[in-house]
Amino acid sequence: MIIEHSLEISAPIRSVWELTVDPGSWAAANPNVTGATALDDPPLGPGSRVRIEQRGMRPRVWTVLEHRAPNRFVWSTRLLWLTMTASHDLAATGSGTLNSLAVRLDGPGAGILGRLLRRPMVSALQAENEGMKGFAEAGTTTAPPPG
Repeated sequence: MIIEHSLEISAPIRSVWELTVDPGSWAAANPNVTGATALDDPPLGPGSRVRIEQRGMRPRVWTVLEHRAPNRFVWSTRLLWLTMTASHDLAATGSGTLNSLAVRLDGPGAGILGRLLRRPMVSALQAENEGMKGFAEAGTTTAPPPG
């Protein structure tokens, strides 16, 4: 089961990419994320792990599977008995960047659980994309300083 959301962002692909791979900016740019901690030394790359705290969910450790600057970032985590794989695909457009987010659920019962979670997951992807859009279009590419 794959759940997707795409949004045009009026910012250069490099700016959107910098936000995509900077765990320090995720809580500021993504309304669903309340904390993100890199568990390995930067920069993010295949095998890197990040602990993500999201509203309404237990913290999860995500592991980077693919990192192709500035176009593709893929990582995965476990959700109950399933594997949840999220992809971030960026494509330059004439007016900025098309940011396409997708979540794939794999494992026993993925189809059923995906249908049950489809609406909140689409809403979460949309909120993430809109947060990224606002942050990137404001010209912010890094996390604000603490305090």
